[in-house]
Parts: sequence; C-alpha cells; structure tokens
Amino acid sequence: MTNTNQFLVTEDLTINQLTQQVTHNGSLLLLPDLSYRTLLLLIEKAPNTVSVDQLIENVWQDIEVSSETVTQRIALLRKSLNTNSKPGINYISSIRNKGYRWVPEVKTINKTLNNSNHYRLWMLLITVVLVIASSWFYFANQPKNQNTSFQTTQSKDEFLSQAWLYLNKHDLPSNKIALDLFRKSLANNSENTEAMIGISFAISHQVTKYNQPNNLLDEAEILANKAIKLSPNNADAWIALGFIKDARGEIDHAIELYKKGIKINPDDVSTKSSLAYLYSQKGKLVEAMKLNIESIGSKQTYLNLQIANTLELLGFDSVAEHWYHKADELSPDNVFVTHQLARFYISNDQNSKAKEVIESAMKRGIKRPELNVLLGIIELMNKDNEKATVNFKNALKVDADDFEANIWNKIVSTNNQNSIAEKEKFEAQWLEESADWPDVEVFKALYLAQNNRFEESIQSLEKAYINGYINHKWLKKLPPFYPIKDNPEFLRVIETMQNNTSKQRQQLLNADWLPVSFLDPQKY
Repeated sequence: MTNTNQFLVTEDLTINQLTQQVTHNGSLLLLPDLSYRTLLLLIEKAPNTVSVDQLIENVWQDIEVSSETVTQRIALLRKSLNTNSKPGINYISSIRNKGYRWVPEVKTINKTLNNSNHYRLWMLLITVVLVIASSWFYFANQPKNQNTSFQTTQSKDEFLSQAWLYLNKHDLPSNKIALDLFRKSLANNSENTEAMIGISFAISHQVTKYNQPNNLLDEAEILANKAIKLSPNNADAWIALGFIKDARGEIDHAIELYKKGIKINPDDVSTKSSLAYLYSQKGKLVEAMKLNIESIGSKQTYLNLQIANTLELLGFDSVAEHWYHKADELSPDNVFVTHQLARFYISNDQNSKAKEVIESAMKRGIKRPELNVLLGIIELMNKDNEKATVNFKNALKVDADDFEANIWNKIVSTNNQNSIAEKEKFEAQWLEESADWPDVEVFKALYLAQNNRFEESIQSLEKAYINGYINHKWLKKLPPFYPIKDNPEFLRVIETMQNNTSKQRQQLLNADWLPVSFLDPQKY
C-alpha cells in the first residue's frame, strides 16, 4: 500500500512538505522554523505577492511582531538561500508598499511513500497528539488560583494588548488604531497608567515619525506626568516623558529622563539605544558607542544606523559605510536610514549615490522633509538654484513647520524681493528659537552666512559646538559657508571640532570594552 507525498520544486530548491526538509542544489538546507515557514508561505502563494500582515498572521501567528521583524526575517532567508546558489538568481522580490513575492516558477511533484513509512509517520503523529492532550488535561485540572501564564494573558486588558500590537507595526494607520484602543482602555479605568503611557508613546511617534503637529505633545506630556505621579517606580512612565522631551528637542532633559528609566529598569535595551542616539547628538561619541555595542544582538530598530552614524563622526568611514548598508538592507523603508546614508554619501562627494538612495525611497512612498532638503542641497552644490528651490518648497509641503526646511527655503529666496519687514518677521519666528538640539544653531548659522552676517554665523556655530555638534566634515560641504571657508574664525571652529573627535577616537581605541577587530574594515 502506498501514500502520495507532495514535493515543491522551484529553481534549485526542493521542499518536502511532509518532513519539512529543504534541499538546495541537492544538499540539505537547515533553516530556522520562522525562516522555513516564511519560505513555504511565499512559495505556496507564488506568483502572488504576500503582504507583511499576511506574513505576520501566518508565520508568527499569535506572537506580536513589527514590520521591521518581517524585514529582518526576509533578509536572513535571502542570506541563507544565496549562500550556495548560482550567481544572478533572484528568489524573493520586494514589492513596494505591498510585500514580497517568490520569483522562480514553482512545480508540485507527487512522490509515494511505502506502507511502513506511512505507518511510522502516523504513529508519530498519534504520539504527539496524546502528549498535547495529556498536557492540556493536566493544566486544565490545576487549581484556579494558580498564577499560570495562560491566566495572566486572559486577565489582561484586551484593548491594551491589541493597542501595543498595532503600535509596534510602526505605520501611521496602525498608530491611529493603537491610539484609539489605548483611549478605550483609559475610558474604562481613568487611573490605568499603562493606557496613559501607551497614549503618550503613540502621540510621540505620530509627531516624530509621521509629520503630525507638535502641539499634540501637550496631551502626551500631561498623561506621562500623571502616570509618573500614580506610579513613580514605573520605568516606562519616565521613558514616555523622556520621549516627549526628545521630540521637542529638549535633549538634556530627555537624557536625564531616559537615564532615570534605565536606572529603574537596567534591562531596557530599547531606551539605552535611544540614550545612545542622544549622546551622539550631544557629541558624547564614546558613551554612545559603548551603549550601542552593549545593545548588539538586541535587534533594536535603529541600532545599526546609530553605530554607523557614531563611527562616521569618529572618522571610521569604511566601517561606518558597512553599518549604513546593513541598516539600509534590514530596514529599506526606514526614512532615518535613508536620510543618514544619503548624507554620508554627500559628505564623501558621492552625490549621485545620495540622490539615487533618496529618489528610490520616495518612489516607495516615503515622505519626509529631510529627504527633499538633501535633494535641494545637492542642487545648490550643482549651482542650480531653481531646482534647489523646488525641492525646499516640496519639503515644506510635507511639513510646513520643519525648522531646517524653512531655513533653506529662505536661504534660496534671500536675493529675491524680500522686504526688510518680511526678513524681520522670519528671523523673529525662526532665529530667536532656542533649543538643545545642536543642529538648530547650525541652521541659523547657514541663514546668517547667506546674508553675509559672517561674524554672527560663526557665533552660532560656536553655540552649536557647545551644544555638542561636531560634524565638521558636513559643515564644509554646505554652500552658504563657502564664502567663509578660509575665514580664520571659521577654521578655528572646524579645528576645535576636529580635535574633539580625534581625542574621542583615541579614547575609543583604548577602551577595554571595545570588541577585538570591531574597527577593522577587513572584518567586514
């Protein structure tokens, strides 16, 4: 007696669905369970596209994961498939804003199993079922007051659990759903601190990632402070308030709040990663790198990007480029990765690569003012003021309140018919703004230099340095500073930044916590 067994054959792969074995060019390919299930779903749905939500639902099932997790799993699967494949084979295609599609043709082949193999498989299946049944019977008959994980899950606020699930998807529609669910949970219990924290996080994400107005942060701050008052030992409450200060550009305050949250919960790698980013913005590169290295392996969304950016500031460009590409490969739709990678290329005189990265992201539907600003800067470098103006205006269409976009837009219109009153109004609105964020003083310096107010411009650069700005390489690339590139005071500021980074570079090289060969380009 025989039984039919289905094999899926595609390109140089064969999948035995019964034994869940994958052979690649005749050799057994060992895949983690999540990679196997991802592979199988893509092949079964081929040639159709599988959305990220479908992957999460079918591969991770009841486990809450974000779209970044799916991206990482696809990257790992691609790496496994490409290890022993022939050059030029494209297994998985990324479909913009839709998901992923298995490219090669798929064939189904029926093979037969003899009766003895069939019998052994059925006996194994029966054994597994009996084990599961007995386990269920045991737990079902335990005393009801036992604190089992199953009971804990059931007793959780369903609005809250769903809200966190949607918030972790990291897109605006899901964020809005999460916010609504958090509000429903809070409506059921006006002192529910977790719901308050959730609302605060959701609002802060809307402002920082999805171009929503800053005044939304007022509600977020009220709820975060209330959560702290009700639960002063809740690390997330302090972190939520830190996130708000971070979003407002109050870096020093945000750093202290993040540190307080980490002190309460030392295992919070995510907040350590956020703190590392702020350290790098304040010019504390060694402290930033230490936290980042401690977080390696934690799969934090921005970790690879932060390592890349810190390495770039320290002057390790070859190694930084590796980490930038790694960040871009694992998070191709992350606007912050796109922005920093493009800026890295511009800093290294590779404007065409920068433009290609930005335009590719825009075609995928990414909208952030920073990207249009970079395109405008490239056009200014090309001495095409007309194209630069278009890009800066497009940046304002994305976010009319973006500080950098407003400054650059005014820079390109400085020589036009702007009345003294208009200039005074603009300067009162933008140049008098005070913030901990070091870039703010750089933007002011750009405007002042463009208006031939060179002494004031250099003073703003000095303030930027005091606030932590040390990216001297980027400053020298910006067109408004060209007229003062040989100015002794400008060169003094640049040299001060260079000396600072050189000192920190040596401190990093001497650090006993730095992994061996971490900074060796040959390793990568």
